[in-house]
Amino acid sequence: MTVKERLQHIIENLYLTESALFAALCTHELKENTSMACAIRSGRGYIEYNPDALADTDNVALSQFLRTELVRILLKHPYGRQPENCSADIVTAASDCVVSNNYKEIDRIKLAKAANFRLPKGESFEWYAHHIKMRCTQSQMDQSALWKEDQLQEESINVLIKSMNDWGTLPNSIVEKIVASAKPKIDYRRAFEGFRSSIASSHRRLTRMRPNRRTEFEQMGSIYDSLAKILVAVDVSGSVSDSTLGVFYSLINRFFKYGIKKMDVVQFDAALGEVTPFKHAKREIEVCGRGGTSFQPVIDFVSKSKYDGVVILTDGMASAPEIPQNMRTHILWIADSEKNFNYSKEWMCALPRSRACWIKL
Repeated sequence: MTVKERLQHIIENLYLTESALFAALCTHELKENTSMACAIRSGRGYIEYNPDALADTDNVALSQFLRTELVRILLKHPYGRQPENCSADIVTAASDCVVSNNYKEIDRIKLAKAANFRLPKGESFEWYAHHIKMRCTQSQMDQSALWKEDQLQEESINVLIKSMNDWGTLPNSIVEKIVASAKPKIDYRRAFEGFRSSIASSHRRLTRMRPNRRTEFEQMGSIYDSLAKILVAVDVSGSVSDSTLGVFYSLINRFFKYGIKKMDVVQFDAALGEVTPFKHAKREIEVCGRGGTSFQPVIDFVSKSKYDGVVILTDGMASAPEIPQNMRTHILWIADSEKNFNYSKEWMCALPRSRACWIKL
C-alpha cells in the first residue's frame, strides 16, 4: 500500500473512534509534498506529508505522526500569535514539548521533550519558546514553515472546540489545554490601545474649526491633544528574572509603534528609582534594585505628579497599593504571565481607573 492509501485507512479509523481528531482533520486539506525536509507538517489550511520520508514507517508510527499534527491544530500552535524573536526550529521544539508532555501515547516518533533542554514540565508553548536554546536542522525549520498568525483559522478551531462533546482517547491533560486555549485571551496590544484611548479622551477639546463627523458644522467637532504624559514603571525586584526584564524593555520599545512620542520610565522594587525620559527605543538598559516589591512608591509618586497614565510591568507578587482619592491617573497593569495575572487580577481591576492584562513571554 502507498503512504496515501495507508493514511486513508488511518483516517477511516479516526472517523469511527476519534471524533475530535477527525473534526480537526476536516478543517484542513491533506496534501502530498515531497520537497519538504520533515515528514509531516500543518498550517495555512493544509496537512502536508512527505511520502518518501514516511515510506519506511509502520502504521502505528504513521498514525502517531498524523495525530500529532491534529493535536497541534487543536492547540492552535500553527495559527496563534507566534512567539516574538523565536526562530522556526525553536517554536517547533516548544510545540513538541507541550505535545510530548501531555500526550504520552505518542511514543513511536521523536518529539522534543522539556527534559531534553533541562526545563520543567507543564509550561506553555510560549514559555518554552522563550527558554529553549538549540541548534536548528532543516527538518525542524520545515516543520513550522507554514505557521502564521491566522485569526480566521483560530476562531474556526475555537468554534469546533466549544462544540466538541466526545474527545475520544485524548488524555485529560491535553484536552484541558485544548479547551483552555479556546477561552478569550486579553491581548496586551488591545489593552494598551484601550488605555491610550482612555487617556486621549481626557484631552478632548471641542472646537468650531473642525466639523462634527455626524452633524458637520451644526455641532462642534473634537480635537485630541496628543501630548499626554505617560510613566512606565518596571518591576526590577528579585522575583523578576533577567529574561523577563528583557521582555519588559522590549515591550517599552514597542510602545513607540503605537503613536507614543515620549514617555518617562522608572524602575522600582520596594523603593522608586530615578525617572528617565524615553524619546525613542533603546538597546541597552542598566538594571538596579533586585530587592523586595512594593507598588505603593509608584502610586505615591504618580499621585503627586501630572501623569495622565502609568503602565506598570510586573509579576504582581506584592499586595495591592492604596490609591489616593484625588488621583485621576489611568493605570494599566501588565503581568508577566497568565498565571500571575490570574493571581492578581481581582485587586488590579478593582482599583480606580485600572485595567489589567498579561503578556506571553
